[in-house]
Amino acid sequence: MEDLRDSLELQIKLDSANGDTTVLRHLLNKLDDNTIFHALSEDGQAEVISYYNVYVNIPSGGYSIGVMCKYPMDDQRVIDTAIEDDLFEDEDDYLYVDSVDEITKYEWEGV
Repeated sequence: MEDLRDSLELQIKLDSANGDTTVLRHLLNKLDDNTIFHALSEDGQAEVISYYNVYVNIPSGGYSIGVMCKYPMDDQRVIDTAIEDDLFEDEDDYLYVDSVDEITKYEWEGV
């Protein structure tokens, strides 16, 4: 099995030297985001942290919450992260999310 892994590593290196990343891309597509995130260096992890503004439009008025995610996520995963981090004012407020927008770290610090 080790010879097979060594052969694949060599193929990836040779392909990469020739500008071909097809095999590497195929392997990366098989990995989940969390695995890829933890394989990055600390600097690499810091570069992919994403910030979002989640606007909640409840009947009595609206409010925004800032959500920090380890890596870029789709809207539903951002909402799930906000639920896990207990960021909504009331338990069912996630049902009233009107929008999820990516923002800068500076903007996130002000939300």
